[in-house]
Amino acid sequence: MPQFEDISLRKAYVSGEPEFDTIIPKSGENKDKEVDVVKFNIGHSTWKADPADADKMVQSKPTYYEVRVYGNDAEHLSQIIKVGMAVNVSGSVKTEVWNDSNGDVREKHIINADDVALNLSQKRIESINLAPKTETADHSQKKSLDKAINELPKASYNPAQPKAGMGIK
Repeated sequence: MPQFEDISLRKAYVSGEPEFDTIIPKSGENKDKEVDVVKFNIGHSTWKADPADADKMVQSKPTYYEVRVYGNDAEHLSQIIKVGMAVNVSGSVKTEVWNDSNGDVREKHIINADDVALNLSQKRIESINLAPKTETADHSQKKSLDKAINELPKASYNPAQPKAGMGIK
């Protein structure tokens, strides 16, 4: 069974339409529970100095990954991820290896993503629009913390007043 390793990719390009699904895992902490998942493909290359000419850069052959995002973010990501977007992805990766029907060795790199972020350095971005904030469990918890903090006595600052004999007139 392949082992997962940490991975962080910057400026990988989405190369396939996202697919949203709801699954029921047969093992793990979510065994027998419905879990949302979105899967999409990315390609990632690196640039290195050309060994023949240090003044030139060469791009590596891209490595392709299937990215999987589980849980509450899956459905939202499935709606906003588009082919051609540059994204930064971090999480854990494993590589599955097998022989196809012709006997050729095949590999599939799978990233279970902890975070997917839009890379803002891409030139095709024209604007970014944020939806209005909505109340969620996380926001209501923050508000209850804010209320508790606001009920604490306010700190005050009284600068020391100079006393006679301190050389201040």
